[in-house]
Amino acid sequence: MKNIKLFTDSSVNPQEKIGFGSFLIIEDEKMTFENLKKTIKTKKFENTSSTKLELQTLLWALAEIKNKNSLIEIYTDCQNIIN
Repeated sequence: MKNIKLFTDSSVNPQEKIGFGSFLIIEDEKMTFENLKKTIKTKKFENTSSTKLELQTLLWALAEIKNKNSLIEIYTDCQNIIN
């Protein structure tokens, strides 16, 4: 079974209900920092809130993982996801 580390974060403008979510998937811990920076993905979300955006970002990131037979460690600062 493959071990994957998934880092997610997001930021929203509550007045505009627009936010951006980003994630980084690390499948090979030997990748250089320069190569890791190239794999960070960011997406704009509309009609969202901070909690909703954190969940949208996590679900988007999980859908991007190709190897479904993996152990995924998730790193986030979202208390709703942690709890």
